[in-house]
Amino acid sequence: MTTPSPMSHIFRSRIITLALVLGNVTLGITTFIQSRVIAGQSRIIHVLYLDSAELASMKIAANMAKAKKN
Repeated sequence: MTTPSPMSHIFRSRIITLALVLGNVTLGITTFIQSRVIAGQSRIIHVLYLDSAELASMKIAANMAKAKKN
């Protein structure tokens, strides 16, 4: 039975550490991107909601103007 050399153990632990660090960095980047996408979607929904509210108020104002005219 051969015993592993100390260098291979250090090398293996460095590879594991590097993999963990890269995994954490990747997870952080994807989480950041997802949060930006969610923020963008809520901003779009907010704008659409405001536009529809403006449109409704314009229709009401137009109807009131028509009613005053008649």
